[in-house]
Amino acid sequence: MRTDLGPGTVLQRLAALAGEQGRKVLLEPEGLELLQEIGIPVPNHLFVPGGGSIDDARLGMLASDQVVVKVVSPEILHKSDVGGIRIVSRSTDDVNRALAEMRSELERFPVTGFLILEKVDYDRSPGCELLAGLRWTDDFGPVLTFGACGVYTEALNERLGEGGVGIASATSRDPETVPGMIARSAVTPMIDGSLRNQPRRIDPEKLDSLLQALLDFGRESMPAPIREFEINPLVLTPDGPVALDVLCLIYTSDAADDNRVVEMAG
Repeated sequence: MRTDLGPGTVLQRLAALAGEQGRKVLLEPEGLELLQEIGIPVPNHLFVPGGGSIDDARLGMLASDQVVVKVVSPEILHKSDVGGIRIVSRSTDDVNRALAEMRSELERFPVTGFLILEKVDYDRSPGCELLAGLRWTDDFGPVLTFGACGVYTEALNERLGEGGVGIASATSRDPETVPGMIARSAVTPMIDGSLRNQPRRIDPEKLDSLLQALLDFGRESMPAPIREFEINPLVLTPDGPVALDVLCLIYTSDAADDNRVVEMAG
């Protein structure tokens, strides 16, 4: 839930906690909290501590017929690689069974807890899974990127080079920076209705507003306490874009050795 504190205040608290615990990444619940403060929608979700379980009352707070169960651990960076993600029916028995199985299978890791998220339905056509991120560069400062995610990014980049992904410098104060970046991205015709026989899948003003909020966040938070921040995927639903996964790298004194993205969800 979004508060009145603002992303800067929330980020400082989360980064301080990560530093106290010796982490270079935000945990997924922290990332979701930060996204909400930025104003980017995320799935409704619940957190269950490592040894806990869920009851009917709490599970009833989620509306989808199925839920996504994800492990939360500072040492599990790629959840799908270790069986750290399950999709199950929204029933107390099925969710608690998934929690118990995952707890047993992942006992070699320090598990902070588990996230239970509403399963978001969205159009899986090309262009409906997007990437939006920030990266600090020593030459240009914070840089915003936008484009298709996953295999679509790879395919578009192979054919179009840098035209596959829109890139913009967060240091620019030109009001046309974000609209220009969107226009240059190869994925834009797939989602704005300009491609023949393709419906408009997102209100351009909503997309512009979301990316502008991310750009503003980059100006305020980079290079410290954040070095890199990436939403992948940002999916398009009938109600608007929703961030399903987020990646983050926290600035540390040895940041020169951390010039990479560390996955905290997915």
